[in-house]
Amino acid sequence: MNSFFDQTISPQILDVHHYFLNEDEVIHAERSSHGLVYFLAGNHDYLFDSITLHASPDSVLYLPRKTPYVIHRVGPAEVISVDVLLSPTEPPYPPLLVKVEQGNFLKSSFEKMFSVEKRKTVGYETELLSYYYAILSAVQRITASNYLPPLYFQRITPALNYIESNFTSEDLKVAGLAALCDMSESWFLKIFHSFFMVSPKEYIIRMRLDYAKQLLISTSDPIKTVSRLSGFSDIYYFSRLFKTKTGFTPVQYRREYFAR
Repeated sequence: MNSFFDQTISPQILDVHHYFLNEDEVIHAERSSHGLVYFLAGNHDYLFDSITLHASPDSVLYLPRKTPYVIHRVGPAEVISVDVLLSPTEPPYPPLLVKVEQGNFLKSSFEKMFSVEKRKTVGYETELLSYYYAILSAVQRITASNYLPPLYFQRITPALNYIESNFTSEDLKVAGLAALCDMSESWFLKIFHSFFMVSPKEYIIRMRLDYAKQLLISTSDPIKTVSRLSGFSDIYYFSRLFKTKTGFTPVQYRREYFAR
């Protein structure tokens, strides 16, 4: 039987919640939607008819639609959950729990989904889908037989940390990132892509555009300033790229947000 994470049906994302849960036992007779849950803290046991799943921090849990289960909460927990609907004719999927060694990427994707759904700014549905597919893709790689072991993720961590602190810098080069990891460029690119399914360049561009969106809705800075602060020295390139990725020019994005 295929996993939920292998399906390609276009989803309808109903809700994204950030919960702080107590120790009470909860019985779910039947879910009306599929659920994806990321555990930020705490430990829970999910008891199905044929399997018990032990969720702990940095676990991703899939809860099937129309499948009863009991939650035994060992203690308080903090989770982000995503409710999803697929086609009415979809096949059944078994419950599944995946322990994530490189939790920061998936954690970030769930957190961004919650933030996007909460703000509901222009184009938020598309943003939600992009993070949803990123989560599915990451879990597929983790569960695939040819998945690279956690040691490889640790090898590129210096580059990821540097990108996180310097993603707006124009001096970011693949050669420099590979050198931080004491790796050749080709090997660094291969490992990076195996985990994120994009090149380092595209990964950095996404971070810059996300930051530009924050600046557009949280400041009154001119577009030229937003472009520069986001790491784009050429405002015309920035505007074209922003339009390509979001469907709106920076001016339109800001206008649409404040018109809601």
